[in-house]
Amino acid sequence: MPSSTNLWMCFAGLIYLFAGVLILRKEIREARGGWEKLITLGCVFIAVPLAVFAPEHFRGPEFVQDSVPSWMPARSFWPYFVGGALLAAATSLTVRKFVRLSATLLGLMFFLFVCMIYMPYALAHPQDRFGWTYALRDLSFAGGASALAGLHSRSSAPQTSK
Repeated sequence: MPSSTNLWMCFAGLIYLFAGVLILRKEIREARGGWEKLITLGCVFIAVPLAVFAPEHFRGPEFVQDSVPSWMPARSFWPYFVGGALLAAATSLTVRKFVRLSATLLGLMFFLFVCMIYMPYALAHPQDRFGWTYALRDLSFAGGASALAGLHSRSSAPQTSK
């Protein structure tokens, strides 16, 4: 039997996937080809994994609290805050409201993870490949979120983007 955290993770992912398809059903119908339909669902494809990993942070502070640097105050607060931030970003991307703001903040959050958690660990343990893997993974997440924010800033002001 899967744990309750795993069930909540699956449930959150399915809810956001179905909500995204439901919200975008008109745009999906109007899309000409298969690629255009996939591009239409791009924000949903980013929102679903964010929603999937949010319940993991609500399981209890002891579950991810070890990742919080020891010098940070209120160590049990940060896992809940990150879980809420992941759900807020997933909701924003799914309903397509404040996408530029949420993508910018999401990119900043992942970049701060790299700077405060993963790079110090990777530099302290250079032989541990997982430290470098996590640092590069979250750095790529930060870059993707920043690219999404940039895409939405250009579309909102096409004259200045030229």
